Amino acid sequence: MSLRTLFALLLGLMLLPGCPTGAGDDDDATPPGDDDDDATPEGDPCDTVDGTSAIGGGNLTGNTNGAPDNYLPSCGTVPVGDLLYAFTADQDGTFIFSTDNPGTSFDTLLFAYGDCSNPAGSELGCADDIAQGNTNSLLALPLLAGDEVIVGVEGYDTEGSFELSVDVVVCGDGEVGFGEACDDGGTEANDGCDALCRWECVDDGREDDDGVTMATDVTVAGLPYAVEDGVLCPTDESSELDGVFLDSFVVTVEAGQFVEAVLTPGGTLTTDCEELPFALVLTDGELNGLGVAIEDDNGCPIVAAEPGAGTFYVHMFHNDFTVPPQDYHLTIDAGESVCGDGNRQGLEECDDGNEEAGDGCTPGCVGEDEICTVVEDITASVGSTVTGSTTDQTDDHAPSCTNPGSPEAVYELTFAEDTIVGISTDSAGTGYDTALYVREASCVDPGAEIVCNDDVDTQGGNYNSQLGWMAEAGVTYYLFVDGWNGEAGDFELTLTESTCGDGTPELGEECDDGNDVDGDGCESTCQITPLCSYDADEDLGALAAGVASEWSGDVAAAGDDLPDLPCSGPGGGDYMASFSVAADGVLTVGYDHTDGDVQYAIVPLGDDCEPAACIDAFPEVTGGFDVAVVAGDYLLVLDVFDETPDMGGQSTVSLTLN
Repeated sequence: MSLRTLFALLLGLMLLPGCPTGAGDDDDATPPGDDDDDATPEGDPCDTVDGTSAIGGGNLTGNTNGAPDNYLPSCGTVPVGDLLYAFTADQDGTFIFSTDNPGTSFDTLLFAYGDCSNPAGSELGCADDIAQGNTNSLLALPLLAGDEVIVGVEGYDTEGSFELSVDVVVCGDGEVGFGEACDDGGTEANDGCDALCRWECVDDGREDDDGVTMATDVTVAGLPYAVEDGVLCPTDESSELDGVFLDSFVVTVEAGQFVEAVLTPGGTLTTDCEELPFALVLTDGELNGLGVAIEDDNGCPIVAAEPGAGTFYVHMFHNDFTVPPQDYHLTIDAGESVCGDGNRQGLEECDDGNEEAGDGCTPGCVGEDEICTVVEDITASVGSTVTGSTTDQTDDHAPSCTNPGSPEAVYELTFAEDTIVGISTDSAGTGYDTALYVREASCVDPGAEIVCNDDVDTQGGNYNSQLGWMAEAGVTYYLFVDGWNGEAGDFELTLTESTCGDGTPELGEECDDGNDVDGDGCESTCQITPLCSYDADEDLGALAAGVASEWSGDVAAAGDDLPDLPCSGPGGGDYMASFSVAADGVLTVGYDHTDGDVQYAIVPLGDDCEPAACIDAFPEVTGGFDVAVVAGDYLLVLDVFDETPDMGGQSTVSLTLN
C-alpha cells in the first residue's frame, strides 16, 4: 500500500483505543494484579502491550528473546516472539519507526495495528528489510494528533536485541523529510508545493492529454507542431496508466513518411537537457514502441521512425512523483525526407545539401567518421597471420555489435577475384577482448559496415572475435580490429580463404553442400539460395486495388523447403505465394493463425531479395501490418518459427492494396 493510499485511508478512519495506555491499570472486573484492563480473559495479546516506555522521548531498547508470540504480521513468515508498544501521536504527520540503529543485532520486522484485539482487521503497515543487504526495518505511518496505535517488534525468523527510534515528518516545516517530494515551509495551495508536500503543476492547458484516447491531434493542428509552453509534472498523472504522468500527441502519416519528435528545455523551470528526466517515445495505439530516442549534440532526446501508414503517438512520460515540475519545448514533424536537400529530417543523421561522400555526411545522410588511418594493406597475408596492437591507436570509429570506446587498427584488403575471406583473433597472440568488423568501399561510412563480430562464444567465455564475408573482385574492404567497452591490447589475426564446394562450411560461408550447383539451397558461392530463386507454391495473381486476396492452409504441413526468414528460427514448415501490384500503394496484410507461431514476410522480387517487411506475430494470433509497395512483383512468405511439434501453423492471410 502506498503512503498516499494509506494516508487517505487514515483520514477517513477514526482509530479507537483498543489497548491500554499503561500496564497494570486494573479497570475491569477480573481479580487485581492480572495486568489486564479489558474484559477479556487473562493472557490475551492486549495484556502484553507496554504503555510505560516512552516511544519518541528517546530511542527504546528491548530484546525479543523469550518474548511471547502474540502475532504473525502480514510480512512475517514463522511465529517468533514479539514485543508490543502503545503509541499516541502528539501531532499530525508521518511517523517513522525504525530499528536501523546501533543497538539492533538481528533481522527485524516492524508492524502496527489500530486495535490489538483485531489484528487482521486493523493492520496499518508491516515492514521487513529497508534494502537489500540491510535487514533492519523502517515503518512509516501517517497519523493525526491523538491517534493511538500498537507498534510491534519481532524477528524475521529469529530473536534478539533491538533499538527502536521514532521520528516525525511534518509537511510545512520547511524540511523535506521521508516520503515528501517538497516542503516549502507552508501548506498553502498553488505555490508549487501542496498541503501534502507534493509538487504542484502549473496549468499549461494540457492536463487532459494523458494517454492514447486523450492525445492532442497534431496532424489536425498542422505540421510541424510546436509546444513552447508545456509543463510536465505529477499532476499530469495518466488516466490510462497507473503511476505514470505524461503528455501525449497523435499524428497520422502515410506509407514512406517519417515521424520525428525533438524535446528541448523550456528555458524557465528547465534550462539544460540534462535536467529533463522524461522519457520520449513513439508508439502505436497499443503502446508498442516504434522508435528509440537518441541524444543530439546538446544531450536532448530525439525519436524518429518510418512506421508505415497509420496513426501513431508521441509520449513524454515519467513515473517518479518526487520530480519537480519541468517545462519543455517539443517539436513534432512528419513527412517525406529527401537526403541531400540540406534539411535534416526523420531518420537522417545529417543532411549537408549534397549526395557526396567524404565530406562528413554520406550520400545516405549518415554521419561519417572524421578520419580513417589505415595501418597497411594485408591482402597478401591471407593464408597466414598478422600481429599488431591497438594500445597506441585512437578511437575514431564505432562497431555496431559491441560497446564503443576502444581504439582500433584499420587494414585494407582488395582481391583480384571473388574470394571468401575469414578473419579471427582467436589466437595465442591476442591479449584482450576484441571486436572485428568490415566496411565495404568506404572507411569513414558507418553505414558501409557489412559484417561485425564481438565474441566467438560468450557462453563459453571466448571473447575473441571471428567473421567472414564474400569479397568481390576489385572492391576495397576495410578491416577494423577494435575492442569491447574501451579495452585495447595486442592481437594476432589469422586470415583464411575458404574453399567453397568441399563440403565443410568455413568462415565466410553460409553453407557448403559439396558441389558448385546453384539453386539447390546452397549456391556455388557457398551462400544460401535466396528466396527469389525458388518457385512459389501458389500464384495469387495481380492484386486489384481495394480487393482482398486470401490464402488459407496449414503452413507446417507444407514442409521446410525455403530458407528461414530473418525474423524466424531454424526449421519449421513454410509456404510462399507470388503476386504483383500494378501501381504504387500501401499493402495491408492481415493474418489469423489459430495455433502455433507463424512469421510473415513480404519480399520484392529483385537482386537482393531482402524482405520489405518481416513480422514475428507471436504471441498474437490475429493482427496485421502495412508495407509501402511500388509497382512490381512480390512474394508472400510464411514460416513456422521452428520444428517444435506443437508450433502448429494453420493460418489465413489476406492481402489488400490501398
